[in-house]
Amino acid sequence: MYSDQVKERSQKLEAWLKGRSREAGVAIAARSALRVLPVFWNWAETSPQAKEWEVSSLLPLWANLATWLVAMRRSEDNRAMAEAASQHAGECGAVMGNKGEELEKLGALHAATAGSMAALHAGEAYTPDPDKIPFLTVLYASISDGMGHQKMAVQIYDAALRDCALIDRGKQVIYEPLWLGEKNPFESDWKALSVKLGPKKSFLGGLFGGKPTGTNLWWDWYQRALDGRGQIHLENLEAMSWKIGQSFPLMYIIPSPEERAQRKA
Repeated sequence: MYSDQVKERSQKLEAWLKGRSREAGVAIAARSALRVLPVFWNWAETSPQAKEWEVSSLLPLWANLATWLVAMRRSEDNRAMAEAASQHAGECGAVMGNKGEELEKLGALHAATAGSMAALHAGEAYTPDPDKIPFLTVLYASISDGMGHQKMAVQIYDAALRDCALIDRGKQVIYEPLWLGEKNPFESDWKALSVKLGPKKSFLGGLFGGKPTGTNLWWDWYQRALDGRGQIHLENLEAMSWKIGQSFPLMYIIPSPEERAQRKA
């Protein structure tokens, strides 16, 4: 039963995305990746596997943040950060994917991949078929609870389709609650992270401009996105994204505005 519902909803979403603006695609991709981010994030923070494999939560977190920043404020700097973040998060996903099939059951790999795909679209990196990237983001998000959970996949597609309906009504969907009043199926993952991260000051947040929050800047950002509340630390978040990008110069060179213009020509 659920497999038919997944097929129906995926076809509706794919049809809706055809011919849409990049801005609409970024909004759908950003929010879909954010919905499942706690699956990876909680795994990376608590799993013995993540510790053994030296998988950090930083790069997929950055990919999600960079995508969200493009959706909030489309600047050249934010797009460059999203392009760089997609490359780094993709590298992280490749490392995870080489570790075995266990991650397919946990869903952490798919949640991380959703963030990488979303950043790829937000960064306007070259791909053979860019219009497909937002759909692929939702597809990866839909299997982030494991390959066999078709009911969860239906919920992910339904949430994306509710975003589509809001965009059709002229709403700035990026300011809406992630689950739009529906039950958050990943609430347990987020609660576990909140206990671990919420009350504590973030080392990265302090280093990259997060001191005014008094709490973990990552946690504060995600909770506000989850609730659809205003983001009062937008400049701090942009500064944090930029600093992270500068800390990985050897893996991927962030292109200049002139180089990005030449790619699009």
